[in-house]
Amino acid sequence: MPTTSQDDVLQRLNATLERAPLPDRLRLSGQALAERLASPVRLSFMGRPGVGKTTLIRALFGPGAQALNGGAPTYELVYGDAPWARVTLEDGTHCDVDGADVEDILAFAPVFIELHRPCPDLRSVSVLELVTDGSPAELSVAAPWAAKRCNIPIWCTKAFDAREAQIWSKVPAAYKDHAILVLTQADTVPSQELVARLDQAYETEGTGFCIIAPVAAEHALNMQVSDSTDAEAVLAASGIGALRAEIFRRVHQGRQLDLDHAEIFLSRFEKPKARKLSKPRPSSQPNELQKGDGSKALKSGAELVQQQAQEMLIDIEEFGPFATGKIVERCLETANKLVDLIADDTPIDAPSQLAHSAASDAADMLLLMTLENTADAAEDAVHLMLQVKRELDLAA
Repeated sequence: MPTTSQDDVLQRLNATLERAPLPDRLRLSGQALAERLASPVRLSFMGRPGVGKTTLIRALFGPGAQALNGGAPTYELVYGDAPWARVTLEDGTHCDVDGADVEDILAFAPVFIELHRPCPDLRSVSVLELVTDGSPAELSVAAPWAAKRCNIPIWCTKAFDAREAQIWSKVPAAYKDHAILVLTQADTVPSQELVARLDQAYETEGTGFCIIAPVAAEHALNMQVSDSTDAEAVLAASGIGALRAEIFRRVHQGRQLDLDHAEIFLSRFEKPKARKLSKPRPSSQPNELQKGDGSKALKSGAELVQQQAQEMLIDIEEFGPFATGKIVERCLETANKLVDLIADDTPIDAPSQLAHSAASDAADMLLLMTLENTADAAEDAVHLMLQVKRELDLAA
């Protein structure tokens, strides 16, 4: 559930989408951004049957999450003020079931269950547990489906072997950016074997996991309801606390990124600025483009682009392969400054109108690049700003 700050940004974003004249692609991107801000961050727990997915979910989110035991189909935990469930039947119809009684829910023979539970964590995340028959054929289809439905895919395993790696390879690379591998029963194997399993997971090519976490999920779950004086120390040693902290750090990080993108979007479209009209000036050649008071602003704009280009080279040296996002953001900031510079300081004559249109179109395209975050975004952004500089040089 969004915080007050998120509520404010979301309200402003929806209002801007409703009233601002936007290109179709930007409107769609803005709507997708608004939908993300209005929804919890989605986690998806997947892996073979019997590896401890349900136990891990309970250990991470506590008894309030009320994860389902074996025998249930794939289900998703979402926040609700009171316990109830929406079940999807084989024919695609839905039924709502009040309360938390699992037998009542399973009596409908659902193919999917949406469980609403008053668990505080579910205000910020939703939790999908993928249930399959365990066959490579079914998992190879189900894993990409689950990964596409979530923001953070979590593969649960006892040992990440070649067969699991083959299944995981079916998940498109675009959905692996925040993927986590969890060895759920790290306490049940000798330390040397655990090290070997971790090494195997790290060395498997193309997995894309950003974190590989060994945990003692069942032990941690038992300790949560234990009166033992050692419970806190055992929980810390189980790895569950560290994994939970890392998951929620990434949840916060992803939410903040969406908020930053929303602020960028709003800075571009929330309050469009009016421009001054210049008086028509006589010309011996009626079709000639007139250069009026805007020439100074256009030259300043060209100088601004040149300065920013030099600073981008510094970004590349400083951030190396991580400079892509910095470069796109800097290009967008520059384009927005150009739009403001020409709009605020330049009467509308023909050359400044062309330059303003070029800067405005560039700002729209760069905003899309920021929202879509493609692999070639930095190169495309720099080419776009070079085109704008050429327009400014010609207009000035």
